[in-house]
Amino acid sequence: DTLSLHDALPILYIIDDFSKDKLKDIMNFIGEKYKKRSKPCDICFVVENDEKHPQVLKMPAGFGEILKSCVTKLQAKYVQIVYEFYNGNDIKEKNEILDELENEKNILVQHLIKRASEEGFDLKTGDNGFTFTPIKDGKSMSEKEFDLLGEEKKDNILSKIEDMKKMAHKVIEKLAVMEIEITEKLKKFIAIYVKTSAKSTIDEYVGLFKECSDAITYLENISGNIELGLIEAYTMNFTDDQAKIKASIYKAKVNVLVDNKNESKPRVIYDDDPSVINLLGNIEYENKSGSYATDVSHINAGSLIKASGGCLILKASSLLSNSLSYHY
Repeated sequence: DTLSLHDALPILYIIDDFSKDKLKDIMNFIGEKYKKRSKPCDICFVVENDEKHPQVLKMPAGFGEILKSCVTKLQAKYVQIVYEFYNGNDIKEKNEILDELENEKNILVQHLIKRASEEGFDLKTGDNGFTFTPIKDGKSMSEKEFDLLGEEKKDNILSKIEDMKKMAHKVIEKLAVMEIEITEKLKKFIAIYVKTSAKSTIDEYVGLFKECSDAITYLENISGNIELGLIEAYTMNFTDDQAKIKASIYKAKVNVLVDNKNESKPRVIYDDDPSVINLLGNIEYENKSGSYATDVSHINAGSLIKASGGCLILKASSLLSNSLSYHY
């Protein structure tokens, strides 16, 4: 009995001048021998953090698809958590931090408005900052009215406006510093919120892989990477952060190269066209905006990988023909 060990490369049989019945007899014979062996492993290509360097995970038969499903559901869970954090109104701690920022903003702006009024100006706020308009008879002065003023009054108004601009600039600087400080507070809070909200889901999925420590490590690592990415992306504005959020959450990928959930014993595979692609597999590409791109999900396994731990039977004449074409 020279059959391979469970995790070894497949045994290769090269045959020629055979009938279909003889091939069937050989495959049945080897299959009977393999009944004593344990079920073959699933083989997965997974991306943890760097899509250009996927890792190989081997796990008990059927667990590859379970892992893929868990990762997909976990990513959906993070999307839900993040959306609720940005857009929800019932998160007390977040609201308290935002209220703190809003109150400080109001105090600074109201002080500036009061000072502007004392100096005889109407202050308006906009996306580009503050605008100061001189007041005459309780109303904002028009450009025509300003032009009719004497030079001394004009100079006096323009001098005061310069002073108000300097004051406004200091207010804007304080507001910018406050937003940075509040954002840092929210980053610390979102780290706790996301981790706490995702914990039960992660624990549930980790519990499915008691027989595969590598899968547990993978799930824990991608969860940590996602949470770190969400913290780094956070700026309080969901629209601005959306692209980075998506990149952080969907960086992880699982491609089940070999799914052995329906196999009760190591596989016996016959390949009558043992080309490089058929033996080793191939990588597919898709057209994205006029250029071809691929990722780990487009990698397909060949018969040599599918028969891992089992047996691969090749047709000698086809193997010789393909070898000559490889050399050419």
